[in-house]
Amino acid sequence: MLKVSTKRIKTAQNFLNVISLENDNIQLELLDIGATVYSLRTRDNNGKFENIILQYTDIENYFNNPSYYGASIGRVAGRIKDGEFILNNKKYSVSKNEKSINTLHGGFNNISHQRFDYRVNQNKVKFSRIQKSSDDGFPADVQIDITYELQDNSLVIHFEAIANEDTLLNLTNHNYYNLSGNFKATIENHKLQVSAERVVITNTNSIPKQIIKIPYEMDFSQESVIADKLETNFEYFSGGGIDHCYIVDGAIKLTDEISGRKLVVTSSYPATQIYTTNFPDGLKLSNGLNSQKFHAICFEPQFIPVIGKNYDNSDIKLKKGQQYKQFIKLDF
Repeated sequence: MLKVSTKRIKTAQNFLNVISLENDNIQLELLDIGATVYSLRTRDNNGKFENIILQYTDIENYFNNPSYYGASIGRVAGRIKDGEFILNNKKYSVSKNEKSINTLHGGFNNISHQRFDYRVNQNKVKFSRIQKSSDDGFPADVQIDITYELQDNSLVIHFEAIANEDTLLNLTNHNYYNLSGNFKATIENHKLQVSAERVVITNTNSIPKQIIKIPYEMDFSQESVIADKLETNFEYFSGGGIDHCYIVDGAIKLTDEISGRKLVVTSSYPATQIYTTNFPDGLKLSNGLNSQKFHAICFEPQFIPVIGKNYDNSDIKLKKGQQYKQFIKLDF
């Protein structure tokens, strides 16, 4: 049975709207700031509902959301080298919000920190905003619509957009998954399977450098315990963990045998950035603990990153009037 509710939470200087959708298998809470997933509860093997994504204890943190917990990401997921790109043979510069070196997830005024309008329609919540060129320095104003659709035992995230000029667009979601329930353990003993043969390796500043055949140490084509791979201290593991874009050709499966929970991620996108929380922000989580290394794993489906600065031949280029339409599906 579907239950829908909304509430407004006042903070010290502002407010947040919380939208809740619930059925027999999933309890979902969303925020209008960043079109963000605030909590996502599923049942364990005893039927107990627990949260399976990292959540700040202080809701005020979602206004700046330093680690992008549950946020929608854009305009461009990932990093833009030196905050510079070439589009239609013209060079653009945008804000460098990562160590004043690169642009991460769209720069300082990215969509993760913006308020969206929203509309609830039965089992769907549609978030909408116009991201203007004056907001973030990217060319074009873009109408962005992000819809969360709650199905029986699945959550589907739909991304739609249209721009009034050529621009860049690579939208995704940044949930931090931990299937233990209420993040009572790290994800090191979770099992991971990734259907992929190629991966993007990066330089020391996490900028895409080359697409290669996946080395054994990074290969999850056969289901593997995450810790077994991380213990190899492989040279490409930034901060001792995974932070790489896999060129996927099927599903990603995450399993926690203790809780009995599983997650299967599929998407219309050709690639997925996988990140094992190598650099936690240390802020307090809703279970009273501070975030720690390997506390969760992110799956960020997206277009294949550009190597270099020319985006003219990339799927990330969105032409004027072109319909942008992608999805991410989470099966539990």
